[in-house]
Amino acid sequence: MSVDNNVPKSPGPQQQPRGAPATPATPPQTAFIGLGRMGSRLAWRLAEAGLPLAVYDADQGAMDRFRATRIRRSRSPEAAVLDCSIVVTALPNGRVAREVIRAAAPAPGTLVIDTSNGAPEDTRALGATPVSYTH
Repeated sequence: MSVDNNVPKSPGPQQQPRGAPATPATPPQTAFIGLGRMGSRLAWRLAEAGLPLAVYDADQGAMDRFRATRIRRSRSPEAAVLDCSIVVTALPNGRVAREVIRAAAPAPGTLVIDTSNGAPEDTRALGATPVSYTH
């Protein structure tokens, strides 16, 4: 009797479960917009996790906290989202998040994650933007 008879046969190539994200060879380029109390901490955690990160905040002081890092500081929301497949926002409210995302104009298919405190109607309005969106 051969040892090979005790080894289960491979069922063939494994397929990714439907709806499950593919595991990329390199982490996705991520933009983070809004570096206030919550946003700056979330951005740091993403960077610590190894995500290539571009950040933007209208407050230059918030941007300066990221000066001596490998995190790319952007001059505008539009510049932050360039070449990013994920955009995270941490802004004062859903209305502001909607305005910033529309102005930044991420590419169709970009995943947008809004951590702002927003009203449901703001979330629904942003859902009409041609990007994937979760809140």
